[in-house]
Amino acid sequence: LWYGNKKLFWTIPEYKASKFHKLNPKIKIKTNLFLELLGFYISEGWCNKSRIILAQMPYSKAYKPIIDLLQKLNIKYKLVKSGFEINNTQIATYIKNITPGLCYEKRIPREILNLDKSHLKHLYKTMMLGDGSIDRLYITTSEGLRNDFEELVNKLGWSSTSKTYDKIKIKGGKIGIRQIIAKHLVYVISINKDKNEPRFNHHKKNKNGSTCFKENYKGNIYCLELEKNHTLLVKRNNRTCWSGNSLAIACWMYQIRPKFDFKELAGAPLPHYQPMSMSR
Repeated sequence: LWYGNKKLFWTIPEYKASKFHKLNPKIKIKTNLFLELLGFYISEGWCNKSRIILAQMPYSKAYKPIIDLLQKLNIKYKLVKSGFEINNTQIATYIKNITPGLCYEKRIPREILNLDKSHLKHLYKTMMLGDGSIDRLYITTSEGLRNDFEELVNKLGWSSTSKTYDKIKIKGGKIGIRQIIAKHLVYVISINKDKNEPRFNHHKKNKNGSTCFKENYKGNIYCLELEKNHTLLVKRNNRTCWSGNSLAIACWMYQIRPKFDFKELAGAPLPHYQPMSMSR
């Protein structure tokens, strides 16, 4: 389980447009509400110097949730052709600073990803309302955001698989009369909320342990070894999962059964009292 930082309120720094303007004091917003606003911005928004635009049509799934959120935040906004316009220079400047760039450059700030799971679920909820699909897929043109979202999913206790699609120069939909033509790679992240227990040598297409065999080998064997809990996040073939150090569990197995046959583990979940899994 991920235990991150907990903060009841998020602070927007004080702001002064120029030496001729008065100093706007710090703004304190409930952290969960701020994360929901940030999630909508990452998926659907952009900033200029003084305003935030959240693109959303009245028939879109996030339209009413955005209205409800802005009312809870007591932030003034107006409806425009493209969605919602928030005229608040202080908030716009802050969000643009922590999440700079265009859609293909956006990231989730590190200080946000270090928050506790109880906070991160609010960020996840609104990101999915924006660029998510049926609570199982998230789509972005930012490679960095893909990596950040995979980390977010893992910290929420799930796992993910990502695929990359080259849609460059392919025509999409239209905004008004303007034809949309893809300019960037598209990253699609699949979210797996089930079957996240580590298993040894298991695949549904094969019998359990069907690829487990013994082989004579002479040479070095390498494994990552962490100082504290021996748990690491592994990404291979665009799949992510939590894993443990082979050395740690191998020593544990050897202590209880020196002649242990690892074939007996095939397809079976590791013991609940043993927090480490076999590295693959």
